[in-house]
Amino acid sequence: IIYYNHFCNYIFQKGYLTMHLEQLHYFITVASHNSINQAAEHLYITQQSLNSSMTTLENELGCKLLERSSRGIKLNKNGELLLKAALTITDTWDALQKDIAASSDNTCSVLRICTSPRMSDLIMPHLISSYKNLYPQSQVYVDEEKHLDITEGNIPWQNYDLILVSLRYKNGQPIEYYNQ
Repeated sequence: IIYYNHFCNYIFQKGYLTMHLEQLHYFITVASHNSINQAAEHLYITQQSLNSSMTTLENELGCKLLERSSRGIKLNKNGELLLKAALTITDTWDALQKDIAASSDNTCSVLRICTSPRMSDLIMPHLISSYKNLYPQSQVYVDEEKHLDITEGNIPWQNYDLILVSLRYKNGQPIEYYNQ
């Protein structure tokens, strides 16, 4: 199971989002350069396009992420939280791609995924599209299960190659879940 930090939980509580992994990659690059202009050069996109992407991300989340000044940008508290979550998400995606590429048969004709409805809305379209680009002959099956059923182990875990859920919080602290 892939757990996301409390900022991801905050993101999901805000409602349906169209955030993509590409936006997270852009955000990470902006954070590492502390400059929209330098990040845009690094990404080979226009400054206007990158600034627009960051504004869209802030609008989707309903909060400011960056403090802009003539000296560049600095992440505010929300930006720091998103950076941590974005690094987790992109690192997990990169690891999944490497694991699949390193598999012994390297064809991986079927990928079975179990996810909660919130995760399905947020990242599954991009994940499936990217996977199908890497393995066009493969089949991808996605089962949506209730968050509680997944986290309490009420699903046949052995039937899935990948299980995605968001981490829930209570009183500002992560709730640890049963993991088989």
